[in-house]
Amino acid sequence: MKSHDPIAEWKKAHTKLFAEIKTRHYSPKTLKFYSLWVRKFQLFLKNKPPGDLSSADAKEFLRFLAIRENVSASSQNQAFNALLFFYRYAIKRDFGDQRDNVRAKRRCHIPVALSREEIDVVLKNLSSPYNLIVKLRVGWIKALVFTPNPPQLFPGKVDSLSLNPPYRKPA
Repeated sequence: MKSHDPIAEWKKAHTKLFAEIKTRHYSPKTLKFYSLWVRKFQLFLKNKPPGDLSSADAKEFLRFLAIRENVSASSQNQAFNALLFFYRYAIKRDFGDQRDNVRAKRRCHIPVALSREEIDVVLKNLSSPYNLIVKLRVGWIKALVFTPNPPQLFPGKVDSLSLNPPYRKPA
């Protein structure tokens, strides 16, 4: 009977992962991060042999990342894609249906833009000298955005400007 050496099996699996990524001409960064996620997966499973892996192991790891490690949505997606690639191409196993897996939620970013009415309310509530600074800035932005032909900072050709005066020899 042949003895199983999980470390040797994992080395073979990592070698296959490397070869598959190189064959498909993936970015070196993809190789770096996929390898990193597969190593974390290996540590999570305490070196369980790759031949014994199931889709439940991947599901458990992804759930661990989302709930216990509290990784961002983009990191979790990267780990998911790394494991999917590893299962499909390196160890040639079924990844299973991962639709019901716990996923980190992306944060909603609300753009910070004020309407003209909101700007007027802010300006009415500012005291001096802050109101002057904001009025100048808002006025300039309005001139640039809402005017068909905005004023130029430097009328004429910019390349004709010289920041250094001509050198004069001392008399």
